[in-house]
Amino acid sequence: MIYENYEASISGLDIFPCPICNTKEYTTIYSEENHKRIACSNCNYEESSFIEWIAVAKWNWQYINKLSENEYSQKELYETIYNEALYTEKANEYRIKRELILEKEILQKCPLKINDIIEFVHRIGNYYEVASIEAIWAYNTGPIWIAKIDLLDKARNKTGKEKEIYSNSNEQYTINSVFVFVHRWNQLHINMLCLVGNHKGKIISVDQKLKQAKVKLDQNKEIAINKLNSLKVRLNDLISYRYFTKDN
Repeated sequence: MIYENYEASISGLDIFPCPICNTKEYTTIYSEENHKRIACSNCNYEESSFIEWIAVAKWNWQYINKLSENEYSQKELYETIYNEALYTEKANEYRIKRELILEKEILQKCPLKINDIIEFVHRIGNYYEVASIEAIWAYNTGPIWIAKIDLLDKARNKTGKEKEIYSNSNEQYTINSVFVFVHRWNQLHINMLCLVGNHKGKIISVDQKLKQAKVKLDQNKEIAINKLNSLKVRLNDLISYRYFTKDN
């Protein structure tokens, strides 16, 4: 195996001499992220690909292709490996194109975002955080998005109990609409979304020493908050700031 960010000689590997200058002593393998190449420093000839074996297969075939069957009996084998390498490269191009289309047409339509907090309608009081989202195609589902979500405990920490939800499922949930009371003034931060009664607003200032905060409501009305139980803040914001409530 050739590892990432790797440079090595070809000693002991099934790699033939340089197809141009017919030497092996100047040949080196370079492995960088998503780019692997084999090169000769004597004549600057090189082959490259996204996987090591494909670069080597192309290199080997350029050398072996000049030989006759009498000179090298396994010529057909290396020609087959070379053709397989070309088809693998083409398949990878289509894979990348498929992923780009899925991202554009499926993933961008997903209403969820990583770190969103959701609550299922049929499981009130259980909150989940979105850990990852991906778009896939499968013959039994067609193109869909899949979100992995992690159950949160009462302290709003991840429990490791994950489940998946799909774009074609019938499960009903609310997103980012969970607001909770806080118990310490240092849990309040500027720009946090909040609820004061039934009115949504945003915290515009906090003075922890005076134990006061100012909230700008949706109607552009500013009000002063002197008691923590006068408002609720969005749970997702609490988690983003890594301050968690002890109870709900």
